[in-house]
Amino acid sequence: MIELRGITWGHTRGFAPLAALGRVWEDAHPEERVTWTARSLWSFGEEPLEPYLDAFDLLVFDYPFAGEALERGWVIPLETLLDAATLGERRTGTIGPLHDAFRHEGGQAALAIDVATHVSASRPDLLARLGVEQPESWPAVLSLARRGAVAMPMRPTGVWGAWLSLCANRGAPPFAAHDGPAFVEDIAAAALDDLSALAALMPAWCREAYPVGLLNRMAEEDTIAFVPMTYGYSTYSLRGYGRHRIAFHPLPSGTGHGRGAILGGAGIGVSARSRNAAPAARHAAWLTSPDIQSTLYVAFGGQPAARAAWLDPRHDEPTLGFFRAVRESAEHPYVRPNRPGFHDFQNRASRLLHRVVIEGGAVLPALREVAAAWHALPPGAAE
Repeated sequence: MIELRGITWGHTRGFAPLAALGRVWEDAHPEERVTWTARSLWSFGEEPLEPYLDAFDLLVFDYPFAGEALERGWVIPLETLLDAATLGERRTGTIGPLHDAFRHEGGQAALAIDVATHVSASRPDLLARLGVEQPESWPAVLSLARRGAVAMPMRPTGVWGAWLSLCANRGAPPFAAHDGPAFVEDIAAAALDDLSALAALMPAWCREAYPVGLLNRMAEEDTIAFVPMTYGYSTYSLRGYGRHRIAFHPLPSGTGHGRGAILGGAGIGVSARSRNAAPAARHAAWLTSPDIQSTLYVAFGGQPAARAAWLDPRHDEPTLGFFRAVRESAEHPYVRPNRPGFHDFQNRASRLLHRVVIEGGAVLPALREVAAAWHALPPGAAE
């Protein structure tokens, strides 16, 4: 008996499809058993993979860890486990740039399995009750916030992601090259000013909110009509998932119908300490195949990475048009660097910008400290 153990992130979207598909796999492969464990959203976003290498064969993780995962030997490069045709099919078949976001210096750390970007979220019933249209500009967001109907994740990582999205959506993606400016300072400063103005109008609990916690609250209570920036979760659009359904839209500011929204999602890789590396890679390839992603993966609550699934209109009716509405955001997002050290830099920088937005710190000194920390990172090939 081959036993494959995997670790993913702790939400229905991240856990349910993998657990259910593990049972499907076992039906066709009775000589294999697949077991999944979930770790917290905090761990997924901020904790390295090293503590999980001995206990798990399959690792679902965020792409900024890709360079570190390959250079430190946390994962097995997938080009050594899968044939070039399979890797090529996944590259061309993934919506947007997530497949390549898991590449570093010629190695493939993971296969894209779940795609998300920053989007806006609304309760159409509450907007109608308030007699307002869905906000499509930042001034409209602030106007609705003054009525107490807007919330947004404002933890340090929430502020950081929102700042990246605002900059990129306004045509100035930060950290585009290590040997150039870290960002366009006036656009970066204006984005922080906009976030500070919004933070002053929102309830204090937003400062500790993760996207999932906020969306749970939005679905269950009648207090949040609009969220200008959060990661999209198609599950909250499903009838019966929450007390109320949530609709998702492109970002409400800037240009390009949501272009430049920060890329999220996840990839699936193979632990360097797995004793079943070949079967694990085979299972990962099956999970990310267009046939599975476009059918059972969505049916079991997943948010797929395969473009074929995003283009299938059958998935829009039960999700209030989720995939159609935010498809352009998924095709043209802002991709964070993935070279070693970036996630530590990100954690430090997010705290700096959080102090500016929440506590009213000085904007330019904080931005220049972020820029200095960026340039202090060792140069990497994957920019």
